[in-house]
Order: sequence, then C-alpha cells, then structure tokens
Amino acid sequence: MVELIDMLNSKNIEDRMDALWALYVLSKELKPDNISLLRPAIGPLLNILSSQNRWARDRAAKILANMVLRADFGGEILEEMLEWLDSSNRSRRLGALIFFGYYFLRRWDDDIGTKIIDRLKAFLKDKETRFDALLTLEAVVGSIPCGKAPPLKNLVPALKELKESESPEIGRICIRILEAMAEKDRSLVVE
Repeated sequence: MVELIDMLNSKNIEDRMDALWALYVLSKELKPDNISLLRPAIGPLLNILSSQNRWARDRAAKILANMVLRADFGGEILEEMLEWLDSSNRSRRLGALIFFGYYFLRRWDDDIGTKIIDRLKAFLKDKETRFDALLTLEAVVGSIPCGKAPPLKNLVPALKELKESESPEIGRICIRILEAMAEKDRSLVVE
C-alpha cells in the first residue's frame, strides 16, 4: 500500500494513473474485512479529486464511492464530501458532485439524498457546476425510490429551462432526467 500511496503522490502522471487504476480495482475486489487497507489512500485521493485532471478526478471519485459503500469508515468520507459541496473552492465542489454521482449510482440514502437534492438547484444555475450537477441528479433520480421522489419536483422548472436554453448535450441530459422522473412518478413532471 505504501508504494501505491507514493505513486498517487508522484509528479509522474503515469505513476498516478497506474496507482488510481490499481486502487480502483482493489476498492471493488477486496473482501470487506480488508477494505480498511485502503484507508491511508483517502488523503491522496481527496487531493486528486480536487485536481484539474478530469480522468483522475473521476477515477478518485469512483474509488472513494466504492470505499464509502464497503468500508466501516465510509461515513467520514461522506461527511467530507458534504462539506466540499459547500466549499468556496470550485474544484472541491466539482469533486463532491462527481463523487455523489457515483455514490447514487450504487445506492439510495435518504439522509444524504435529501441534503443533495436541496443543494442541486444552485449547482444547476451555475454554468461551472451545471454539467456535473446534472450527472449527479441523473444518478439520484435513478436510485431514489418512487415514494421519496416528490422533492425532485422542485428541480423540474430548472430542468425544463435548461433543456431549451443550453447546448444540445445539456438538453439531452435534461430530457433523460425528466423522462426518468416521469417513470418514477408522472406527477413530478406534469403541471
């Protein structure tokens, strides 16, 4: 593990990418009793999650989400990510959005989900966070149980506006989200 941590902290991009790949595989395949072996990697992964390299941020988010879902210390990472959402640092906010996108692809969590839904409207208004906020919202909509979905209705006007006024890519994502919301509960998207 020490060698992987050294590689994560390396100035050599290939070493960092190799370490991220190895940690990703370990985060998925280690037995639950051994996942704590990855705990020393949290700090370097958080550093990478707030970096400018999109691929590295994405991979770090996946690893951290896997750790949260499988490790008894996952709550510590969740709390850190919630703090990052409120950070004045743009890179941290983006990293947290990416993390929560992967987290909600795998699990619905009432407490965390409510906190995320409450914050997403502001992220959707901000051009710098909009794309990642939409991907996070898409994951939330995919994992939220039908009975818990009514708070999503507050985001529908923003989605409809973005669908019409933004790039074709953003419009397509908005349409996917609105369709997924309608599948959960048609009353969410119909006025």
